[in-house]
Amino acid sequence: MNRGFATLLAGALGVGVNHLGGLVGDKGEPIILGLFVFVLAVASTYTRFFPHVKARYDYGVLIFILTFSLVSISGYRVEQIVELAHQRLSTILLGGAICIIISIFVCPVWAGQDLHNLVATNLDLLSNFLEGFGSEYFGVSRDRNNTMEPKKV
Repeated sequence: MNRGFATLLAGALGVGVNHLGGLVGDKGEPIILGLFVFVLAVASTYTRFFPHVKARYDYGVLIFILTFSLVSISGYRVEQIVELAHQRLSTILLGGAICIIISIFVCPVWAGQDLHNLVATNLDLLSNFLEGFGSEYFGVSRDRNNTMEPKKV
């Protein structure tokens, strides 16, 4: 979530700064781009020093700096800036989906003794529940020595 949000925000700001740089002309565009890259990189790096931000959003801030710099500076040389931002977002979505699939199916993080105990308890409860239906449906008592007469339906 941090990576996706940071990429969207940085991509939008990068496209905006690139557009703003295009409005000031060829002489002012590198100055505007350099100024915005410097100011946003300094501000986001400074926010990483706060413990609350570092604990929760450090990776997102790092991705923000990377994506903003990539989009705004690449936009100076590349004409298809929206396509570049779209490719960056697509690779992030693909990478996130692969991580989630691997975390769930290949190597689940929560697999261990707790999972084993949870599955064993649930199977035990399910077997007790189904055992009640077996005695009703098949006419077998729980002690398995005496059989009951099957019900006529």
